[in-house]
Amino acid sequence: MSIELAPIVDLDEKYRPVTLGDVLGQDAIIEELQEWLESPTSTGMFLEGPTGTGKTSTALALARAIGCDPDDIWGGFTCIPSGEQTADQVRTQLDHLRVCASNSSGWKVLLVEEADRMSEQVGTIWLNALEKRNMPPRRLVIFTTNYPEKIKTRLADRCKRFMFDANPASVKEAADAYVRKIWCGETGQSKNAPDYEAIGDLTDSDGNLSFRRICTHMERILKKWRQEMAKHEYDGMPMIIPFSQGLKPALAKAAKDAKAVKTVQKPVQAKDDKPARSEPARTHVADSREVVLQKIEVDRYDDELAKMGTRFFEIEAAIAKIKSAIKNSKNKEQTAKLKLQLKTLQQEDADLEEQANLVDENLVKAEAKLARLIKSQSKTRNG
Repeated sequence: MSIELAPIVDLDEKYRPVTLGDVLGQDAIIEELQEWLESPTSTGMFLEGPTGTGKTSTALALARAIGCDPDDIWGGFTCIPSGEQTADQVRTQLDHLRVCASNSSGWKVLLVEEADRMSEQVGTIWLNALEKRNMPPRRLVIFTTNYPEKIKTRLADRCKRFMFDANPASVKEAADAYVRKIWCGETGQSKNAPDYEAIGDLTDSDGNLSFRRICTHMERILKKWRQEMAKHEYDGMPMIIPFSQGLKPALAKAAKDAKAVKTVQKPVQAKDDKPARSEPARTHVADSREVVLQKIEVDRYDDELAKMGTRFFEIEAAIAKIKSAIKNSKNKEQTAKLKLQLKTLQQEDADLEEQANLVDENLVKAEAKLARLIKSQSKTRNG
């Protein structure tokens, strides 16, 4: 009997930031964007920096923050994908920006990916369109580029510019928090996450760290981890378990597959001295009371760990932001307050890790007991 190993989903998309607060490693940029949101005006923006630093994710999160939904065709958000920035496409999108928005916020956002690939003709169109007198109210045009040096100065000067940080030294804590988030989300474990510096080469030839590379290496690590952890014995037969789903669902499915596979033959009293015949006995299909109770216990530990994992990531992200704020603070009183907040969060992090370790140990014991109960139950039914 075997259960197929479920494929790992695209981690880059699964763990893409949804809100500006979810964006890691770019605290200064996020703070400036949040200040702009307090009193937004029509403008263009350039999100600049190496690949994998969160430019597109930030653009999508900013669109949501201003009231546009990138996942809704009527949500006020449109995009010119990489390589499709032709003159006709730009003119069409500019015409759409002039039409009243159908969403409640009244805003429209246009995302232009890899703006450095625009032709000279397209650049000229944008020069005119981004003049303040030509921008309709409540309109935002966001350009992303990996090569800001290729953007004409006249065009860049018409927009707000944000340079995304890819320095491994300055985004180290954010990268480590990202690895922990993926590890916890995929394995259900809040401990034993790999150190981000040990998972593989995360920098390009220029030494820039990429969060996208973190996802690539984590997919490889998780695949290997699941292959090592996925082989278990069920009723004497190897069973492959999708580790990210836990032991419990796999055992439940295995138990279900084992039900009613065989019928137990029992003799029937012969009449008139005729030879005895056999008839199928009723097959037992319900789990025993012990198995049901044990499944409930496993569910309870699973839920506890999931809640702790979510809180772990929130704490790690908050710690990273406070440390960055302390580093940039020039006010002694403000610095003292930040350090007090940091100490409180670090203590909560340590206490939560201790609690999670205990729950994780209890979960392992509960899953092992459930496996034994199901195995014993199957043998009894098939005996």
